[in-house]
Amino acid sequence: MRVSRAALHHYRHTGGFENFGGAVAGVEAFLDVQIDARLTIGIMLSSIAFALTAAASLYVVYRERHAAMNHMAYWHSVLVAAAVAVVAAYMGYWGLIGLRLWAC
Repeated sequence: MRVSRAALHHYRHTGGFENFGGAVAGVEAFLDVQIDARLTIGIMLSSIAFALTAAASLYVVYRERHAAMNHMAYWHSVLVAAAVAVVAAYMGYWGLIGLRLWAC
């Protein structure tokens, strides 16, 4: 069984797990919460794919700027691509792109 750093820190500085959340909790019950490796790899790959598709959508909007199409549809695509790029930039700023949960 792996013990997280936060659990050990809490155990050392509060006198045990008896004080955790005001309830008596067994060590096994508290430390048994583990994240599945497939889930964490999926989260990492999905966040990378999100950033790549955000960049690709900006490229496609730029490439198709002179295409014969409805102007409302084009500007809607521009706004959606820009919004997705802003979200990707925000996630990148906070380190959420390529997040490796198993390394925490």
